Formats: sequence, structure tokens, C-alpha cells
Amino acid sequence: MKLKGFAELDEFLDRLADNISLAKKTNKITDEHLRTTRYNRGKVAHKTICDIISSTGAELNYDRDENKGFYFKEGGYFLPDVLLWKGKDLRFLIEYESTNSSDSRVIDTDLQHYINSMTIDLGQTFPEYWLLIYTLPDSVVVDWPTWDYGKKDMMYTSMTGNPHRFYKEAFKNPKYFGDPKRSKSDRHITEYPGVSEYTESTNWKSRKLFFINLTISGLEIDFPERFSGKYYFK
Repeated sequence: MKLKGFAELDEFLDRLADNISLAKKTNKITDEHLRTTRYNRGKVAHKTICDIISSTGAELNYDRDENKGFYFKEGGYFLPDVLLWKGKDLRFLIEYESTNSSDSRVIDTDLQHYINSMTIDLGQTFPEYWLLIYTLPDSVVVDWPTWDYGKKDMMYTSMTGNPHRFYKEAFKNPKYFGDPKRSKSDRHITEYPGVSEYTESTNWKSRKLFFINLTISGLEIDFPERFSGKYYFK
């Protein structure tokens, strides 16, 4: 896939796909890391993928920082998984969610970090590209734990039929989600923002936000929808 006009991002995602593909061939990661929750204990899957993301940055001559966080005027704080710099210029801020947390938390936590950051002046520290990468299978899953639904909820069966398809629609239409602060048996429509408001916003050119799914076959850009496409593993 080629992202016309975004050579830097295209190069990074292409190299990241190559490196994940190599990790799969050498069994550093397996399909089970990406379609089950078997490797989430001890954050094994999360750490493994973040290490590949970080090393990809190093191969492309970015300086890496995994210990710098951001404070908001309101008193909030978050620590991104990976930051990639060129000198003093922050090029990529990357947050990764494994199969254990690829659900409404992508909106409620990760997107909210982006929204909060837009309300303050981060000066030169605001990244050129803000990437939210999550791990949702493109197939039927069994016994899939989720933040949003109990197994008796009607939406659970729909979600397990194809988590990626389900959540891609849910990220656009937050009515799909329950409220994480409520019990799973008592879900209501929430006020989560849909992603289009931010991925297609008028100031997007200076603050580029991408939602990207990681599956057993490649990296797929879900949003902005005008850039939808896939970087396949070899």
C-alpha cells in the first residue's frame, strides 16, 4: 500500500509490517498473540509488539523515548507506549492495545488522550502523527473477554462474529458501546465521541490521527476512511 502524500508514515508502516512478518516467521510472535488473549498475562503480547514498534523506529533512524509523558492543564497525565523523534521534532506518538484491551477503551482512553491534548498547547512536542494501533481479529472468536459486554448480552454474539468489523463500526457509532463505569448487565448508550469528528477534522493537517488494526495478515488503516488500506505481511 502507498499513502500518497504521506511518505514518512507509509515508510514506517511498511517497515513495521515487514518486521512483524519477520517476527511471525521466527515465532517471536504467533497468530495466537493476535487472535487470542492467551499471551496477555504479564503483558507479554503488549511488550513484544511495542518492542517491534520501537525497534522499527530505530531502524529508520528515529530517536526513541518510552518514558516521556504528557500533563494536561486539568491535571491529567498519560504515558504513551512509544515516542519517535527526529532531533527535537516529535514525529510519532504511538499507543498500542493488545487483544486484552482492544475495545471501547480505544475511544474512552486512547482517543480521549488525543482530545485532551488538543485542548492545550504542547508546542513543539505535539507529534506529526498520532497512531492508535489495536488488535482485533477479522474472524469468529470464541470466549472473547471484553470490557464492554457480558456473555449474556445480545451484542456479545455479534461482536464475537468478527471483532474487527464490529468495533470498526462501533468506533464510528458510539451507541454500540456500554458504559465501562456500569455493570455489564446494565448498559446504556454513552456519549463517547465518534472517531470521524477527529480523524476528518479541519485541523487534521497539523494533527494527523490514524486508527490502525493489527491482525494475523497485516496492518490495516481503519480511519481516516479516505486512507483505508492494508500493509500485508509477507
